This record gives sequence, C-alpha cells and structure tokens, in this order.
Amino acid sequence: MLEIFRSRNVASGQSLMASDVYIAFVSRGWSGTDYASAIQYAKSQDWIKDEGAEVTLLEAGFVATGLWGNYTSSKAKSPTSG
Repeated sequence: MLEIFRSRNVASGQSLMASDVYIAFVSRGWSGTDYASAIQYAKSQDWIKDEGAEVTLLEAGFVATGLWGNYTSSKAKSPTSG
C-alpha cells in the first residue's frame, strides 16, 4: 500500500483518489479482497486516513515510506547569505 504513495512522491497530509489507489494496487497482482485488508491494516498503523473518495497519507505513513528523509534533507538546504 505505501509503495503506491511512495511511487507518486506523496507527502504527509496529501491525498490520492481512492480509485487511483485501488487501480494501482490491483495492477500489481493483488485482489480486491487484498485491497480491503491492506486498507484496514494501513489504517490500523495510522499510515492512512480513508476518506471515501480520497486516501490521505498520514505522518506515520509518510515516515514509513522512507521519503521523509529525502523531503527533510531537501528542505534543510537553504541559500547561504554572503
């Protein structure tokens, strides 16, 4: 489930359309039943918020994607004053 968010560079608090998440999930060889279980598991880990038409990546999910380090590293870079 988190790989879908990672592949789209989704940050904490950003959402994907639930239909897009579903299509991406089943295109990887998983079933609709697997999708429902994955959504429930991700919610139980506080990785996502299922808002019906949208699925929002929460902070814990963002950290779990591994993108958090990339995001903070790029934000930490600031122009030097000379």
